[in-house]
Amino acid sequence: MERETLLDFYTIDELQVVKSDLIEHFKGINSVYVIDTFDVINYTLPFINKNSFDKDSKLALTTIFYENVFSIYKDYDIILANEYREELSNIVESFQMKITNFSSIRNKLLSFIEESISSNDKKINKEIFYNEFELIIVLYIFIEKGKNLFDRFNDFIESLNIHDFSSDKVKNGELIIDAFRNNQPTELTNNLLESFADSQKYKLASLDSDYERYCYLDNTYRDISVIDRIYNINNEIQEEKTRVKYLSSTPQKTGEIIKLLKKETQNTNCAFNRNINQVFLLKYLIEKSENEKESVDNINTLIDIKLVEKSISEEQKNASFLKSINNSLESFKKDLTNSYVFDSYSHYDVLFKSFLNKEDVSKADLLNIKKIIEKIDDNIPTKLLTDKLSSKLKFSQVLKLSHKLNDAINPSSIFINTGDDIIRNIFHHLPYLIFCGIENEPYIDEFYHFLNSITNSSEPVGASSKNFKKEIDRILSHLSYKKMTLSQQNIDFLILTFLNLVMETKSEHTDENQLIGLIESQVVILNNAKISFEKNEDKITVVKNNDKHIDDFNYMLLWLYRRTKQYKKSVQVINRNPAYKNSYRFIHGLALTEHAKAYDYIDKEEFSLAVKYLQKSKHLLTVAFERYQEVVFTNKNLRKLILKQKVGILNTYIDANLRIIEVTNTPNHQSLKESRDQLNIIKKSIELELPQIDYETLETINHTESELEYYEALLHFENENYLDSITKLNYTVDRLKIVTKSKTLLEDRFKGIEKKVNSLRYKNLVALKII
Repeated sequence: MERETLLDFYTIDELQVVKSDLIEHFKGINSVYVIDTFDVINYTLPFINKNSFDKDSKLALTTIFYENVFSIYKDYDIILANEYREELSNIVESFQMKITNFSSIRNKLLSFIEESISSNDKKINKEIFYNEFELIIVLYIFIEKGKNLFDRFNDFIESLNIHDFSSDKVKNGELIIDAFRNNQPTELTNNLLESFADSQKYKLASLDSDYERYCYLDNTYRDISVIDRIYNINNEIQEEKTRVKYLSSTPQKTGEIIKLLKKETQNTNCAFNRNINQVFLLKYLIEKSENEKESVDNINTLIDIKLVEKSISEEQKNASFLKSINNSLESFKKDLTNSYVFDSYSHYDVLFKSFLNKEDVSKADLLNIKKIIEKIDDNIPTKLLTDKLSSKLKFSQVLKLSHKLNDAINPSSIFINTGDDIIRNIFHHLPYLIFCGIENEPYIDEFYHFLNSITNSSEPVGASSKNFKKEIDRILSHLSYKKMTLSQQNIDFLILTFLNLVMETKSEHTDENQLIGLIESQVVILNNAKISFEKNEDKITVVKNNDKHIDDFNYMLLWLYRRTKQYKKSVQVINRNPAYKNSYRFIHGLALTEHAKAYDYIDKEEFSLAVKYLQKSKHLLTVAFERYQEVVFTNKNLRKLILKQKVGILNTYIDANLRIIEVTNTPNHQSLKESRDQLNIIKKSIELELPQIDYETLETINHTESELEYYEALLHFENENYLDSITKLNYTVDRLKIVTKSKTLLEDRFKGIEKKVNSLRYKNLVALKII
């Protein structure tokens, strides 16, 4: 049935919400609307979607609502949430590229027309026009509207509250904008995505590919994140005269999310979702009514008509009911017919559609089309405003972070970011062993080569950084926004995340908590994207399948949580999969977490707890080392990284022994001998298997040996072997010259060894009566 009334756009419940918003308005309550990409495009550039040209489609009529709400009745505050900025930027840039590339299409079309005009064959092959039809129509409308369509987009983007929020009506503006600047996923967001995926599992399983499921869930995650923050900001705002509302372009999906939100929070005060139809009607009734009573009477009339519609028979619908509602909405119809969309649409309908439908095309028709196409190229504006739309989305965000850092890097200023915890050893302070299950991919091998490069010296600064810059450029050249498979996209995401950890410059480094949020969201989406139907005993069920990259994401999170001193969360990562407790990578990561935790207890002078966690660290390091011994890989770069992990483990084990000696103040011959034996293994491994590395450049390990030499000298001193003690200290002094050059070992705890060495040297000289 042809759409004839506005009420076809509304349910009774939606009209009731409009009524409540009307009452709020007359109580002086202000609304702040959060919009998404669909809203911006549908208002500023509706012609991107070809369905906008169909006058009978709901999309075309909804476009008119956007025109009225954002243009005629705009008297409230709008925010474009961070999550939607990059999505909008990508759509606009894609459209801009189409327009930019139109010149070659235009030349092809003009050549075709020229050939057709000179031909005597009246049955012209119009396939080329069908292929480029949508773009021709869009560009033709730009001719009619001129540059003001792009101006319209740019002006609207400028008017949105993106980086700042100011309002004469809203007192809590700073609180609101702060909430939308911070778009880190929360536990509530992750829980809602899990619940939503479960509620939609049959729909998800019916999609054709994991990538489609991923994209659907990725978009949903974005929406849930925004809804989560709107829910929290409405709870936080103390000012009773403000409400933040979500303008949803997908009311059905949003309704399901809101239902799950109410269940998760046990809070029924979650009714903040609206659609453009409701906002249009609200604004219209406010503008067209003389007072509150009249506006409420008008909405009550519409609700009554809608209620009557439910009980009227099909025959009556076509007679008395339609007559009654058309009379009630006469003023609405006048606004609808004045839309800017359809004057250009009528030109399209006459000129293009008739041309494509004719069997015989005259030369006059061809000349007419030729004039239009010739005119198009001269009337296309050059640039849409996208630089204000900052990147805040997973893969795109990490890629832009990488490019931003890469562009800022001077070849002599790359620093390896050490994180906030105590693990400074270049061989394992970062999660180097990602992609162990797919080691033979060519560009993963190139990535492994880069990882080996940065682990060949303690701090890649100065002249050697030039080579790292080149390697980073090569790695980035393989990456793309669009990948053929979900697996390839995940590989890119992991590589980019790692690059953001190592590309710290003197002026800027990546916020690791931001990366944690991005990776956690990736994990929860992947956990629900790999699902399928399974038939068992004639019963169809939906089962989840593990994505191989989830292990790599969790492995990276294990390191990131430790590096940001979130030790409890680091340990929790291990519990996500029973297999992690037997994995060399995860046992290693847990050992480093326990080790870093022990240092925190040392700083708090809670020495018994420090010893407890150092012993845990030693046990896990031993198990990890044994598991590494069993690992066999064909990739030579990966084999080198495995060897370096083992060296790092031995160094940390020695450090655990030294810390126990320090906090108990009891030099132990057995533990010192064990440590010296392990240090000899380190030296031999580097000499035989890593000849490209100069041991004396490894500042962290040299610091470990300098401490070991100090305690060996102290044991000699306590056994009254003063000359042996001084000889050992002489080695230590030379080694400390290497350590003092370090830019990562700058804390007092690292500098303390020099004071201890000088003090013990003095005691030896006194004991020998030299002074």
